[in-house]
Amino acid sequence: MADRVVGGGRAVEPYVVQGSTLYVKQTNLTKEDSRFDTACRELVKQPGQVYTIDMSSVKIITSTFIGIVAVTYLDALHAGKKMVVKAPTRVLDVFKLSGFEGKIELLEVPFKPAV
Repeated sequence: MADRVVGGGRAVEPYVVQGSTLYVKQTNLTKEDSRFDTACRELVKQPGQVYTIDMSSVKIITSTFIGIVAVTYLDALHAGKKMVVKAPTRVLDVFKLSGFEGKIELLEVPFKPAV
């Protein structure tokens, strides 16, 4: 996992791509953050047949981030790849209400605070 030093302490990078998985290390995805879009674009450049966005550290997500996931899904689909989102129930409910069920594999995982 990539870390960056901030003011003498260590801060966890909010979005880390490792292989074909994007790990989201933010609890609240509520403010526009171009780094999420950049990380998603990096994700679809990775080899593999399945791209995974691990949102196990997320409690709240807004439509801006849902939209970025939608674009990432379309990019994966056009490349002949599948996409999986792992997230706690509440976040998955937002994806379901947004029409992702049956398009993206939605896997329920327990909430896990970012370390």
